[in-house]
Amino acid sequence: MSVAVGAPARVVDLASGPGPVTARVLRRFPDCHVVAVDTDPVLLQVGQIALRRYRPRVEWVLADLRKEEWAANLERNSFDAVVSSLALHWFYRTEIRAIFRSARALLRSGGVLLNGDFLPTRRPGAGPAGPSHVPRPSAAGSRSAGNVTKFKRRWTDWWNVVVATPALAVALRERELRLPGPMPPRRTTGPKTPATLEWHEQVLRSVGFRRVVVSWRDRDFRVLAALR
Repeated sequence: MSVAVGAPARVVDLASGPGPVTARVLRRFPDCHVVAVDTDPVLLQVGQIALRRYRPRVEWVLADLRKEEWAANLERNSFDAVVSSLALHWFYRTEIRAIFRSARALLRSGGVLLNGDFLPTRRPGAGPAGPSHVPRPSAAGSRSAGNVTKFKRRWTDWWNVVVATPALAVALRERELRLPGPMPPRRTTGPKTPATLEWHEQVLRSVGFRRVVVSWRDRDFRVLAALR
């Protein structure tokens, strides 16, 4: 099932990191402006460097999504889409509810929230309306375990490069103040059990989204679309 909203002109990327989703939006929609929001100054600085060719079309905002005032400097009812990818499972349910409420306030009427994340379901076999939306699994279980190990190694290597980059020294010092902890970063907060698909659907409706659908699925990874 899909939700059609047309080409967006203004998009907010929540927990953007260095901007992989922001980059895809900017490439896909040449007239679009993106506001990328993240709490890590290092990741935002990396994004600014990596996407400097898009500088007039992207704004990098340092803000903590766990605090309700994160959206205070963004104009209400002025965005076509709010997007997030593989991020909100780091947050507690009360925090996610508040994020959804703030995101809805940013969207114009007819705007859409897209959340791509690990969203397990309580309904056996639940998924989108057609089999064409469900890709075949890309790897067997043993290969998936190997991919996780490879990802962790690359994650460590990536952060080692970041720490050794002089241009990021100021951002790294700011990160030490805002997000103290080991390097490379490890998960130290958030729920051990992620919220279910059904919980996300119910909360999105409860904060005022009028239509909520799963638009893509690969096993328990889903893109959930909510129309304002």
